[in-house]
Amino acid sequence: MPVDFTLESFKKTQGFITNEDFNKYNKTITGNPGRFSLILENLRKTVGVCCFSAVDDNLIMWSHYAENHKGILLKFDVSELQKVFSNIKTVVYTNKIKQIDYEDSPENLISKLLTRKSTHWKSEKEIRIIVKKSGHYSFPKNALKEIRFGLKCDHYQEKDVIDIIRKFDYNDTFFTKVRTTNYDYKLSTSLVTLSSEYKMHRVMGDREIDIKAIMETIKNTR
Repeated sequence: MPVDFTLESFKKTQGFITNEDFNKYNKTITGNPGRFSLILENLRKTVGVCCFSAVDDNLIMWSHYAENHKGILLKFDVSELQKVFSNIKTVVYTNKIKQIDYEDSPENLISKLLTRKSTHWKSEKEIRIIVKKSGHYSFPKNALKEIRFGLKCDHYQEKDVIDIIRKFDYNDTFFTKVRTTNYDYKLSTSLVTLSSEYKMHRVMGDREIDIKAIMETIKNTR
């Protein structure tokens, strides 16, 4: 992030003519380039960012962020998230790094810097929640609308996720599974319907696997 702290820059923006005038200004908290950089660096270390995407069927993103299609996707309702997180920004993609203005507040600078990325990433259509302090934050349960299992997601992992969601009463959340065809590279989804037994089918063949029976066998073996 390029910041112009040269004497000529200060003269231009502040109307300083002599070095004496510049040195007086440079001793203040806001006018000290070193002090400004320190504030900016401290903010960079403490600010929290949570990244989302406006697309859910990008093959590359499923590879990069979902362990080569083995992971899951969480789908949120932005309007519900806005009730808790006020600073939700859409990322701007550009080929140029804009020089930042040291006259702006460090908080505003952080926000601006965190919402700009190279056009190489524009396919992600990224959306970011920015908070002043990093850490864990709770979100409204009704904000989580869907959990989508990846193409290669393990059946046992699916069951674990579903059990957790049911345990904590995410009543507005439904489950889908990524599908593909032999004729194109597009991803589609299908609704995951569950019986009380949560029986699953192997990837190859039609033999059913009864999870409860397996767990009971393991228990008895111990």
